[in-house]
Amino acid sequence: MSELTRRKWLGAAGWLAALAAAGGTDMRSPAVASAQAGSAESLLAALKSARVFDLSFTWSDQSPVLNLNPPYSFALNRTHKMTHEIFGQVPGSRVSWASEIMFFSGQHGAPTIDAIGHIGRD
Repeated sequence: MSELTRRKWLGAAGWLAALAAAGGTDMRSPAVASAQAGSAESLLAALKSARVFDLSFTWSDQSPVLNLNPPYSFALNRTHKMTHEIFGQVPGSRVSWASEIMFFSGQHGAPTIDAIGHIGRD
């Protein structure tokens, strides 16, 4: 079995939700239509025959953004060492994590699919 990634899992979950919302008829591929409902095999067939369209976008400091909005920035907020110093003092604790801060405007960026819908006149 191949490695399950978050993107693949969310894609499959979205596809199955869309299939359920459509009544399970219009969106079936031939592999899904021929499978018997309710079995693990039919679920695997549906997942293997599903097509995922990645509509996500990548933000970077090179992303075009309207000058009225804040620029994109990314910073490390906490390191593993910093969080371990706070929470790792409990005897036997080995808890730590890292966290980051992303600062950008979710509007008026060229990579967003609805960017033109955020612009008005008069």
